[in-house]
Amino acid sequence: MILHFKLRSLAVTETFILEQFKAVPQDNMAFAYLMPAAIERQTEATIWCNGIGSYISRLLSFSSQVKLIHVHFGSNAIFALPLLMRFRVPMVLSFYGHDASSFLVKWPKLTRFVCRYASKILALTETMKKNLIQAGLDSTKIEVFHPGIPEVRTKKKTRGEDPTLRLLMASSLREKKNHRLVLLALSKLKGALVKLRIAGTGPLENELRALSWELGIKVEFSGAFVTEEERQAHFLWADVLLHPSTEAANKDSEGLPFLILEAMQAGLPVVTSRHAGMELELRDSCFYVSESDPRELAELIKNWDRTKAIQKSTSGQELVKAVFSQTKNLQGLRNIYKSLCPNLVLPD
Repeated sequence: MILHFKLRSLAVTETFILEQFKAVPQDNMAFAYLMPAAIERQTEATIWCNGIGSYISRLLSFSSQVKLIHVHFGSNAIFALPLLMRFRVPMVLSFYGHDASSFLVKWPKLTRFVCRYASKILALTETMKKNLIQAGLDSTKIEVFHPGIPEVRTKKKTRGEDPTLRLLMASSLREKKNHRLVLLALSKLKGALVKLRIAGTGPLENELRALSWELGIKVEFSGAFVTEEERQAHFLWADVLLHPSTEAANKDSEGLPFLILEAMQAGLPVVTSRHAGMELELRDSCFYVSESDPRELAELIKNWDRTKAIQKSTSGQELVKAVFSQTKNLQGLRNIYKSLCPNLVLPD
């Protein structure tokens, strides 16, 4: 059995972990966590433990079917080490974003310590792999792995004669998502035919509402979106996705936002920033702007080229199909599991 481990249960935004459960038949995997997430995402996976009490009970058990442990987030690995010591099985450790940026900067020795016990370390991007190697981790253990996104049939977008450019930001309202840059850019385009919708919730919501009012910008704050239907509805409404991420004050930076890939798959042109190696991963399928200068974004929006946007969206769909296919990438994950534990019975 493969045991997936996190400190907290799956958050509503962590579909990228939930999708990895699909790599293994349900009767051959389970999920363990120590605390509930603030807003949980439900899973049909078998729950192996769901709190400190059941965790300790499992540690004291004389028998276990666990053959491999897959820990999600490098910052969670220290809490899985007792399991590793108890059951003496291989550990796969996945890094996704903050754990290879702000956490790595704050806790480099701890990260190096826990990674000594990992049999395989998975980094979401090449830039993340480089950061981990520079921090002193064993490069022979590190492999770039992206779980990909599931293929979703999307409705065809139809637009009338309205010339208004509909801009969508869909993410948690946190510093690294860089909503402030977008608001400052739009403040330089007074009178332009644009609409901005900000979907999502987070700690900066009140601050962003106040800033939009101060700048005199009309913004639609549409709240949280959870279901696939809600996400696709936002994509259908929008003409472009804005995701110009930046490094936060605490050094937190992006991995590779899954929402960008989902928007590209839906045929939506994407504007992102030259941040954390995005241009290396997404190539020529996006528009790129500075993560700190709102004038560059304002100029791009002011002179929006719809023909070039169509070219970018087509390129984005092709990239997702070629590089971020979940079916192909999850086969890669199964191959990693088999290399570490040949006795596991997994589908080919």
